Amino acid sequence: MIKELIVAVNLLIRDRFGNYVLQTALECSTRPQTIQLGTAIAKNLHLLRENVRAKWIGILKEKLKEHADSILSH
Repeated sequence: MIKELIVAVNLLIRDRFGNYVLQTALECSTRPQTIQLGTAIAKNLHLLRENVRAKWIGILKEKLKEHADSILSH
């Protein structure tokens, strides 16, 4: 299921319901899946408005703690 979400991140992240799906997937995913999904999300942050982007950066930093800086630098 996570693989399917990763493929569709660029569409989901711009939709409020898709945004919810991605946040829920981050909550339910295993550590490796969280890193994969977080990386895919980070690559699409440029598609978002500034306030939504800031929210996602906070979510990713919380979920990915030690990996956040390297993932968000993409």
